[in-house]
Amino acid sequence: MRPDTLSAWLEFLEQLHPVEIDLGLERVASVAQTLNLLKPSATVFTVAGTNGKGSTCAFLASILQREGYRVGVYSSPHLLRYNERILIEGEQAGDQQIVDTFKRIDQARGDTSLSYFEFATLAALDLFERAALDVWILEVGLGGRLDAVNIIDADVSLVTSIAIDHEQWLGSSLEGIGREKAGVFRAGRPAIYGGREPNAGVSSEAERIGARWLPRGEAFLQTLSDSGWRYQGVDAKGLLVTLEQLPLPELPFDNAATAICALLHSPLPVSESSIREGIASATLAGRYQSITVSNRAGEPVKVVLDVAHNPQAAVALAERLGADPAAGQTRCVLAMLDDKDVEGVLEALAEYCGDWFLAEVSTPRASPASRLGTALGKIACDRYTLYSRVGDALIAAVEASSRNDRVLVAGSFFTVADALKTIEQWYADPA
Repeated sequence: MRPDTLSAWLEFLEQLHPVEIDLGLERVASVAQTLNLLKPSATVFTVAGTNGKGSTCAFLASILQREGYRVGVYSSPHLLRYNERILIEGEQAGDQQIVDTFKRIDQARGDTSLSYFEFATLAALDLFERAALDVWILEVGLGGRLDAVNIIDADVSLVTSIAIDHEQWLGSSLEGIGREKAGVFRAGRPAIYGGREPNAGVSSEAERIGARWLPRGEAFLQTLSDSGWRYQGVDAKGLLVTLEQLPLPELPFDNAATAICALLHSPLPVSESSIREGIASATLAGRYQSITVSNRAGEPVKVVLDVAHNPQAAVALAERLGADPAAGQTRCVLAMLDDKDVEGVLEALAEYCGDWFLAEVSTPRASPASRLGTALGKIACDRYTLYSRVGDALIAAVEASSRNDRVLVAGSFFTVADALKTIEQWYADPA
């Protein structure tokens, strides 16, 4: 007897496969074949990379939807609801839709064991196919070459950036990580690389398979100006495309440039007006997301939430904080997973944070708050307090702040999720 509700299904899936992460394509591809999902009629963008995948997907979707295309986006992980992982024309898939596709997958798999992520991937592909969408945007979960989304041959593949993360799965060599993520590239098809620094693993893999290599700095670049930013690059015909005075988006504009390059080399026509409007309207929860709450004194306090959880992402977050200074103090609520580079993240953010509110996320993988405190001490910072829960740390930080201050919440998806739950519970009608 199989479950009838989404929550019950998710509990079932967590127990179904012996390991949480099981990289490999054979099992998931065989079930996808049974479901006739391997050759979509839609145009497919696959997005890999250490950081920037989510915002790049958001830019692609926003621009394409402005152009009138019917778009599906598959991403992970979710913050509050599983349904966030599957967007169809900008709306989250409904509980019953997901339950129905889980049942179809369960019947099609027979005795084949699938992981939680593989079930999620097949669910997204099945729902996208049934919705007869024009475009599928697939975000890689981990790595690239052996990730479940790589069963689909993308029309355009992107690697947003390369940094050290998930070392137990991908190793600690930047070149090796790059090669693994470049496994989403396909021969003869556009291979976009958005990293600020060259990566021999990504470029050599693109060359080895004969992909159309389109790296930042050669195929495209972007520059800031007083009135926005400028994109310049070549299109699929080799013609120079220059877009002046583009709007500065809420999300990192270098990822917008990566998305523009991908679109200019895709088979889908996109107008300049759709690019401009799509960039301006793209949003993504947990990526420099700003919410204003009121402390007990009735003063508004700005809370900025960002899922940055490795040094590269923390450096990008620090740049954003520097470009968007607070009139008063910045207090940081930080909680991280135990396998992350805590010291690297703290060093990147230390310049912009005064008081620290160190907590533990609600997962067995949490780093002890005391470890964060020890790491802060190594960089000569002792202005911190330890908390057992993110929610308690957030409330304390908000109450210590006034209208000119801001509170930064960072360190992991779990950290932001716990903070959002606290905001929903404790602060009525946050702006």
